Amino acid sequence: IAESFEANTSPDTFDILCTFLKCVDAVPGILMNKLLDIIMSRLAAEVDASAHDIDHEDQQTCAAHKVPMEMYAFLLNW
Repeated sequence: IAESFEANTSPDTFDILCTFLKCVDAVPGILMNKLLDIIMSRLAAEVDASAHDIDHEDQQTCAAHKVPMEMYAFLLNW
């Protein structure tokens, strides 16, 4: 799951993350910590990349970060 930045927003990988979060009671604590770390680090990376694009007035590239940020925020809210 954590190998590729782009893979974490693919529909299949997103479904896997959702499944783990749905079954939170069955997921060992160490694995849950790793999943939350993956989600948080990917969200932080998207926010940083978006802020960089805003600073360099690159609106088109900045807009590309919207969907991944929404996906990670959804997972955290869950």
